[in-house]
Amino acid sequence: MKNGVNLRKFIVISAILVAAITCTAQSKRVETSLAGVNLGAPMTEVRRILGVPTRVVDTPIKDVAWRAGEREYYFVRDKVVIKVLEGYYQKPGMQSEHSSGVLGISVQGNGPVDKSIRTGRGLSLGDSVQTVRRLYGRAPQVKQHIQIHWTNGNILDIDLDSNGMVSEIDLNLNQE
Repeated sequence: MKNGVNLRKFIVISAILVAAITCTAQSKRVETSLAGVNLGAPMTEVRRILGVPTRVVDTPIKDVAWRAGEREYYFVRDKVVIKVLEGYYQKPGMQSEHSSGVLGISVQGNGPVDKSIRTGRGLSLGDSVQTVRRLYGRAPQVKQHIQIHWTNGNILDIDLDSNGMVSEIDLNLNQE
């Protein structure tokens, strides 16, 4: 019985790896924007596009010799929460804080959604799995989650609700 379980695990893991390789091959055009915001954009551009954030959360890094961390900006539009993440640091002697620009963007919400809140290729909250596949190719799906990686490090995470509709979209630069 144990060999049968191990064989099933091997088959499942192999299928996921093959799907991931296929996904990368089919999604050659890299996704770079969500909710009108481009990865790497400065916060001045984000504010021009999304307005004034409703909340800002700082998460300092404690184990560095200077002021550094991540900052999350939250914007609310039509029952949708848009979160924009940037990194920052200020080494001793620097006149002002240095920002990384946008490292990640996520959108989450339900109900009727403003269709301007979409990825650069057109994926919106409430879209179906079929729309994800049409826009990005066949992506590996594990339960209610789809993740697409590009060779430049960008990662698109898509969460689905129980009906198979997009309930959250996250676009990030791979920081590893």
